Amino acid sequence: DDEDVSRREAVEISKLLASKSRQGKRKITVWREKAARNGILSDSGSSPSPFSEENTNGTSFETIDIIAPGGKLGLIIDSPPEGGVAYVTEIKEHCPIKNEIHLWDKVVAIDDEDVSRREAVEISKLLASKSRQGKRKITVWREKAARNGILSDSGSSPSPFSEENTNGTSFETIDIIAPGGKLGLIIDSPPEGGVAYVTEIKEHCPIKNEIHLWDKVVAIDDEDVSR
Repeated sequence: DDEDVSRREAVEISKLLASKSRQGKRKITVWREKAARNGILSDSGSSPSPFSEENTNGTSFETIDIIAPGGKLGLIIDSPPEGGVAYVTEIKEHCPIKNEIHLWDKVVAIDDEDVSRREAVEISKLLASKSRQGKRKITVWREKAARNGILSDSGSSPSPFSEENTNGTSFETIDIIAPGGKLGLIIDSPPEGGVAYVTEIKEHCPIKNEIHLWDKVVAIDDEDVSR
């Protein structure tokens, strides 16, 4: 209900929603990527090659080549539940490229082989099959500002109601009216900080047809707390 929660941890947002469970309704404002969470699907829904201008020349992502040595990499890669480019979800302490690769980097190519349409398990197997090579080139997409998609080049986070966010090409602001009672939503915060987002929608969720996985929860009940 228009209370800006874009800087709150997921646990605080969950508690805030629970504290309002006796209300007749609650307004949950979210940001939703206009094309798809992975940030690469075109309006037509097709996924272009990671080497096309549509991806490499955009303003949202930059393409980075990382040279990894042979042996185990200590990376955990996962695929979005709704489909899309696999991304890094965990970097082990012993990872030899831990200073080069980032959490949430999207893995789009291995040794120049396009893997942007492959499941995470296939990519992991491909990397493992090349473990005896002296080196492997891992190509990733990294959001230029931050994974949460709202930080400006200066690193400051504007209000979710500013033109910088609502008038951009990446996200749209959506108001969802939720009834009282339990919502059946699991909300999490990115490990590196940023806007909390929906990671699970239970079967009994009363707004399961309105809210989407990966929606970023930016406001509850019209009160701005971003500053």
